[in-house]
Amino acid sequence: MMRESRMATFTTNIEMDITWEIALNTARKEIVEKYDYNERGKHLFKRNKER
Repeated sequence: MMRESRMATFTTNIEMDITWEIALNTARKEIVEKYDYNERGKHLFKRNKER
């Protein structure tokens, strides 16, 4: 059961990465500029307005 849950998490993460790549390539520049990478260089997050 633990193996199955790890495999499910792994595939979900891969699907999310693919979705982000597609979104970054198709979204307008103004939208993409609102997001940034974390310190590991993965997983986009919304920037604060103060930046």
